[in-house]
Amino acid sequence: MRFEGGNDVETAQHELRVARALASELVTSIERTQKALTQTTGHLDADIECSFDKPPPPLSLHRASHLRGGRSRLDTDPALLAFVRARIDHLTFAQIVDDVAGHFPSDRHTSISAPHRWFHRQRCFSSTSGSP
Repeated sequence: MRFEGGNDVETAQHELRVARALASELVTSIERTQKALTQTTGHLDADIECSFDKPPPPLSLHRASHLRGGRSRLDTDPALLAFVRARIDHLTFAQIVDDVAGHFPSDRHTSISAPHRWFHRQRCFSSTSGSP
């Protein structure tokens, strides 16, 4: 069937061929993108599964690695800590240090600031507020 102005039909057929070629290129591009996305998410899923196979180390280990010096003597000596805890409520820090010097050898003595720092660390984590 031929319409008046046969050029219009030929132009429409040409535009249809161009549109089909563009659609074919678009489908190919979409398929390539889907394949790349599938490969990428596959790698991500494997990485995520591997990272959750074992629990992470406690944050305290990470924080401890950033502290200068070693741990406090009160944190590493349970007997000394129990001794200080028994006296913290009714003696001054200086009196506690004097008692430690009278009951423990010199390598286990503490400074006045050690029980003071320990006491303030404990107060930060306790639920009670106010003065001791």
